[in-house]
Amino acid sequence: SPGAKAPLAVHAKGKQVCACFHVSATAIAAHLATGSGSAEARLADLQTALQCGTHCGSCVPELKSLVRASLPLVQAA
Repeated sequence: SPGAKAPLAVHAKGKQVCACFHVSATAIAAHLATGSGSAEARLADLQTALQCGTHCGSCVPELKSLVRASLPLVQAA
């Protein structure tokens, strides 16, 4: 018999980018939205905060791509 309470809502985690530390693209995007600096600084910040890309390194190319996509566009003068 079904329970009287409705089931809890399940929040989508998004695509998993880092398998070693179970870091999703959603978590990476949220962290990048709060950061600033160069692409290298943002990648280092991601690795420090979420530990993604610090174990086997297989996700580093995708992390670099996500970091580049999060950088603001520089307007040509």
